[in-house]
Formats: sequence, C-alpha cells, structure tokens
Amino acid sequence: MHGQIKIPVPPRKVVPSRRTGTSQRMRDMIFAGMAPSISILLTSPIDVVKARMQVHGEGIKVSFQRTAFGELRELFQKEGLSGCYRGLGISIMREASLNVMRLGLYDPIMSLMHTGYYDMASTKETGLPPLYKRLLCGSICGIMGSVASSPMELIKCRMQCGGESAAAGHKYKYTSAYDACTKIIRSEGVKGLWNGAEVFVMRNAIGSAAKSQHF
Repeated sequence: MHGQIKIPVPPRKVVPSRRTGTSQRMRDMIFAGMAPSISILLTSPIDVVKARMQVHGEGIKVSFQRTAFGELRELFQKEGLSGCYRGLGISIMREASLNVMRLGLYDPIMSLMHTGYYDMASTKETGLPPLYKRLLCGSICGIMGSVASSPMELIKCRMQCGGESAAAGHKYKYTSAYDACTKIIRSEGVKGLWNGAEVFVMRNAIGSAAKSQHF
C-alpha cells in the first residue's frame, strides 16, 4: 500500500551448531588422557621418591628419616637416571587411563545430568550447572577412573619401590609391568590387582569433585 512504513527486521542471529557425534567426544577423551601423561616425563622422579619415602622404615628399625632431597640423591647415585624413571611406562598408562575417564567423561555425564549442557561453551546459553551437579559429576568421573586404573597404580608403586636404593623388604623383583601383573595374579589372585583400591578411589573421588569446580 502506498505510503506504508516498513519496519526493518534485524537479521536472525545464526547460532553455530554444537559439536555432535562421537568423533569429537572420542577426540576429547584422547586429549584428556594424553595431556596429563606427558607431564609424567617431568614428575616421574618425584613420584619415585614419594613412593620410596612412604615405605621407608617398614619392616626394619631406622634411626633417621630420609628427606626428599636425600632420597633423590641416593636414588640417582645408586641407580642413575633410569632409576629416577623406574616404572615410567606403567606410570604413563596409569595416568592416561585415569584421566581419560576423570576428564574425558565429564562432559558426557554432565550432559545427562543438566538439560541443554554439551560442554563448558554451551553454558553461555544453558547457564552453569549448579554446584551439587558439578561436585557429583566430578566425583563419579573420579571413581570410574580410579577403578579402571587401580591395577596400574599398584604395579607402578611396586615397580618404583624396587631397585638398589629401595627400602629393605620392598624390593619387588619385577622385570616389567607385564611380569609384575602375572606375578601378582599368580600369588594374590586377580583381586590382588585392586589392593588398596578403596583408598585410591576415595582420594580421586574427593579430588575430582573439587577440581571440577574450576572446569
């Protein structure tokens, strides 16, 4: 009609579609396992020292308590660089299997708990999940990762406690992670691979719940 005023309509905002399918989820889980595993290359000597200090004095009477620096120095003097990286392979496997679930499963599980959630980027539209959901989701992921990686945690600790400078009574004679696994099953049964799993699960359930608040 002549003289009609046309009101301009703003263009509709196009929201990019969120990532869908399993390929991106699988990629996220792979990176979740790879990133922490790489850190083992730097932290392995510290982890070996920690394991040895934890068993120092067990089964024998000692008149002194070793310091971390003293333990590391003795380890390097008696076993060299290879001793500082004892159990490196199984340490990487443990870290990867733990964090694939602890970090990689966070988004999939949270998407089931919180309507509209896909990943942290989606919270701009759906809002941040409430605290109790983040705590619960982080704890579930930590429990699942701990149960899966507990055998590798056990083998890792026992291999790290082997070697010339290890405490008496804790020099496990394992030639490899596979050798350790077969010997543990032979002497302690399959359940032996999950010795101490309760404490490992408890630690990671609490730790993962706390860390998930900063996701």
